[in-house]
Amino acid sequence: MENSVEKTLKSSPIETLLQELVARRPVPTTAEATRKSERTQRLILDCAIRALTSEGAHGFSLRAVAEKAELSQGNLTYHFPSKRKLLEAMIDDRIADYGEMFRDKVLTVDQNPRVRLDSLVRLLVADLRTPNIGFFPHLWALGLTDLEIWKRVQKIYDAERAIFVTLLGDIDPVMPPERAQALALHIQSAIEGLTLFIGLDRLRHGPFADPADEIIRAIDAATRRP
Repeated sequence: MENSVEKTLKSSPIETLLQELVARRPVPTTAEATRKSERTQRLILDCAIRALTSEGAHGFSLRAVAEKAELSQGNLTYHFPSKRKLLEAMIDDRIADYGEMFRDKVLTVDQNPRVRLDSLVRLLVADLRTPNIGFFPHLWALGLTDLEIWKRVQKIYDAERAIFVTLLGDIDPVMPPERAQALALHIQSAIEGLTLFIGLDRLRHGPFADPADEIIRAIDAATRRP
């Protein structure tokens, strides 16, 4: 049976947005894949994400992915005809991953929007320390020279920012929409900028120990009414 928090959120704009993000998954997860083609596509996507993370933008190729998946390049291109199509599927798959992560986090915390916002900030900062976070800097590098990839990457951050804007509006209903958009952008920038320092869990001392606290304090100061 659904609890009151789940019932409230399932009718909220945030829940609708998160459902849309999850629905973008191009290939079923390993647990959900039932057909051979789905299992092969899932293998390719997982290997492609690992290949980009380990080889970097300069070393990422269909050949490298095929080798990691132990498939022929012809078999790979049967499912993903080009590097562009594969990258687009990789990005949509990560969008769905984050949609699920955000949905699960929102549905399990207090209904207070400030608590939800704090939880999301901590979740995103903690995520920077995981091995998979290396995927994004390499994706950014590809986006610098490929406008279509850049546009696709922006969809991840547009969705994330929409969640922040909604929560900020719930915290302060009189906050002008443009103010909420600007503040959400600064929250994103503060989090993403930490990648250089704490990405892959490389720094943990001093100010790098728990930078989420400082971001949350800044949000509190920015949303405090006079």
